[in-house]
Amino acid sequence: KKGDILFQIDPRPFQAALDQAQAIYRKDQAQLQNALLDQQRYISLSRQGAISTQQRDVANANAAVLTATVAADKAAVEMARLNLEYTEIRSPIDGRTGVINLTNGNVVKANDTVTIVTIAKIHPINVLFAVPQKYFAQVRDALNKGPVAAFAEIPNSGGRQIPGRIQFFDNTIDPTTGTFQVKASFANEDS
Repeated sequence: KKGDILFQIDPRPFQAALDQAQAIYRKDQAQLQNALLDQQRYISLSRQGAISTQQRDVANANAAVLTATVAADKAAVEMARLNLEYTEIRSPIDGRTGVINLTNGNVVKANDTVTIVTIAKIHPINVLFAVPQKYFAQVRDALNKGPVAAFAEIPNSGGRQIPGRIQFFDNTIDPTTGTFQVKASFANEDS
């Protein structure tokens, strides 16, 4: 089913990175709260003439620096959380999996050319087939008028036909075969 976990990459280093980012975020939030309190104190003291303008400006700068640090920490927490989520590879669609090309312990890396698994969507199922070019205008005209029925016959079923609909036709003719491609969709309720 869509959303089911297919594979899981060891999440421990990513969980540790998230924990570390959250700890730094909390520490810097506490420092920011202190800097904001100092800033308010220095503003009040500056109005009373009890401190120099430079001391007030330093307190303002410290508060601004820690505000930016906390924003960066928050982004680091979100990035670490996202990396942790990437340790679970989930199915993007409902379907049936094919052969799994990796086993426990294999190394998986970003942009690898090895397909881990192929998922075939079976509800509905699409069938692509070639039609002789002499029927091109007939198919095009029929589709321009509205939905066009298609029927698929299951081998060894005694002629049982499954109804479907044409979804697409390619508007180019393959010169080597003299055919064009048509795609039909079938509910395939019984799989």
